[in-house]
Amino acid sequence: MKKLSMFLLITGIAIFAFASGVNAATTTGAIAVRAVIAAGTPDMGFEIHKMNDGNADHDPWTNYSLVSNLTFDAWNIVQKTGKAAQWASATQNTIIVYASGMGDDYQIFADGTGSLTGPGGTLAAGTLACTPIYSATDLWWVDVDGDGVKDPGETYAQGAMPGTLGSTGAILGVTGKSIYSSESPVGSARILQILFMFPSYNNDGTDPYSGYAPIPATIAAGTYQGASVTVRIAAK
Repeated sequence: MKKLSMFLLITGIAIFAFASGVNAATTTGAIAVRAVIAAGTPDMGFEIHKMNDGNADHDPWTNYSLVSNLTFDAWNIVQKTGKAAQWASATQNTIIVYASGMGDDYQIFADGTGSLTGPGGTLAAGTLACTPIYSATDLWWVDVDGDGVKDPGETYAQGAMPGTLGSTGAILGVTGKSIYSSESPVGSARILQILFMFPSYNNDGTDPYSGYAPIPATIAAGTYQGASVTVRIAAK
């Protein structure tokens, strides 16, 4: 019995010692909070969505595949009022840009270099169109629980455009084509779509943009390559 009593006494002391190691108080007191925000250079992320369905509304979020380049391999021959038959791409490629001003206002530009050359010679620079698009319903995703899944409540629409959007135009041979200019003095994070396609004439036979050139239906079939596009962001 004496040995047992001694064991219980030692156990009780150990439990008391463990409990006394916790901060005992009726209130935590004021615990300081700090948020360190450091402004930086505007930056962006991007991905390329390829659509082969030739959709009229140019929606890059349905029926698309993620790709690493701008390849156009689905085409239609069309003929518009008063014009010869021509090739128009059913493929549409959209570069999705996720832009952040990082405490500064910013601009997004696109540059097109080189030319597209193949069995039928060199395509006119005005055949490839670049169209900036802003959609108020494009969604930002904040992975609150860190599970890598877009759960309900973790996405939100970006809303109305606060900056200025560029216009449709040719891109090959063009440096500094305006895509988007943010509000000042600080540009909010925005999602921009940049659509690339080889369009046809408008239904009434007019040009879809200044400097436009068609691809004749008589051109030799084959692969036309040698051009590249760059998208960049910079502080104003």
